[in-house]
Amino acid sequence: MEINGYQIQGEFSAENAGCSVWARCRKNNHDFFIKKFTDVAYPLSNKLSPDLRRKKLLRCEEFFQKKQDFYRHLVQCRSGNIILIHDFFRYETAYYVVTDLEKRSPLSVRAVAALDSERKLVLIKSVLYSFAMLDFKGIVHSDVKPANILVVPTENGFCTGKIIDFDLGFHIETPPPEPGGDLVYLAPEALAAIKGRKTALTPKMDVFALGLIFHEYWTGNRPQLPRGFNYACEAAAAGKPLVLDKAIPEGVRAILAHMLLNDPRERFSAGNALSAFSKIAPGSGKAPVRSSGSYSDKSSDSYSDKPSAKPSEKASGTASESLKRGRVKEDASGAVKPRSPDKSVGTGMGERVIREEQSREKQIQEGRRSHHLPGLRSAWAAIPLPENRRLLRAPPGKDPARPFTILMILISVQGIFLGMKAWGMRKGMKYEVRDSGLADSGEKFRN
Repeated sequence: MEINGYQIQGEFSAENAGCSVWARCRKNNHDFFIKKFTDVAYPLSNKLSPDLRRKKLLRCEEFFQKKQDFYRHLVQCRSGNIILIHDFFRYETAYYVVTDLEKRSPLSVRAVAALDSERKLVLIKSVLYSFAMLDFKGIVHSDVKPANILVVPTENGFCTGKIIDFDLGFHIETPPPEPGGDLVYLAPEALAAIKGRKTALTPKMDVFALGLIFHEYWTGNRPQLPRGFNYACEAAAAGKPLVLDKAIPEGVRAILAHMLLNDPRERFSAGNALSAFSKIAPGSGKAPVRSSGSYSDKSSDSYSDKPSAKPSEKASGTASESLKRGRVKEDASGAVKPRSPDKSVGTGMGERVIREEQSREKQIQEGRRSHHLPGLRSAWAAIPLPENRRLLRAPPGKDPARPFTILMILISVQGIFLGMKAWGMRKGMKYEVRDSGLADSGEKFRN
């Protein structure tokens, strides 16, 4: 079977597909993943009444334009591990989308939970980096769940997460009336929008779902729900904190707590969560504190040429102390929830990052900053680099973009100087020619 030049391999399947069916296909000696949308059909038949056919045509035109605009934003996200769109078209009565095919077998949540802490941290940071890139482009996935994050092994023995299935995704400038997604991983603001309340739908919806998923990555289970609630979004909307497993290191638990906050204005963005996880020391779950506010690029022992400090030398500034002294606290039942904002402002990692987040949200509300700009400086510092590229990192506390910025300024100044010099020389030549002409005319007149 061939569809628009794609050779379909096997039959279409509806397994975990929602309002679509999928199959593998091949074109120009490359394997792809093709999905057929089943919730909309182009009216080719002339047997329909004119009014019904016009309504179906308008529905198809709206569907095609909306998907096409969204995919144009999505294809710009080439920095993260995002399965990109290759083709989107209509064939006969159905619409199809073609993406890359991931041939490696993904790991289950149980298999991820069995990994050591260092590999879990690398996986979590790779997933957060992809969502930071989506945040930067103003894209909301809206259906974040383990099935849509393919955890695949890499050549160096670690794992990375491939983000798939953007069928329910949207751009923040054109949010849907009712967001979709799995109720198990739905954010509180998405639940409020479904119930008809007017609320802003931002990429922090995905961060809430990631908080639940990362808890599963660490323990194999989602956080325990308070009594009387079936979904995490319901408990969070009612102000009831989720019970995080004490088997998770305190530093990781503190970050997850900020990812699971009910108020999206207080919740971590993907960039802030990535910055926080980049400070977690592998095997300890503790994060060193830098009072200067600079980002550390030594996110794991494998990225540093020097051995890490002893636990006793780092104990005074760990994220566990931020858990005890900062905005996050733990009650007797093991539930982790934020302290009230008017409590003491500590110097822990969670405090500093959340202050940055509050400042960013204030600038957004005042219109002085774009809504979807994450902490890309921290995202850059958390990217695992190969051994032969360590020198590309900036020293701790240094801005990695500063040398490049200085170079560009010097080039710009030199270009302006040369341009002015060329303009001045050209103007002087005109004057010289004009003066010599007048001199010749005067000489002739006197004669």
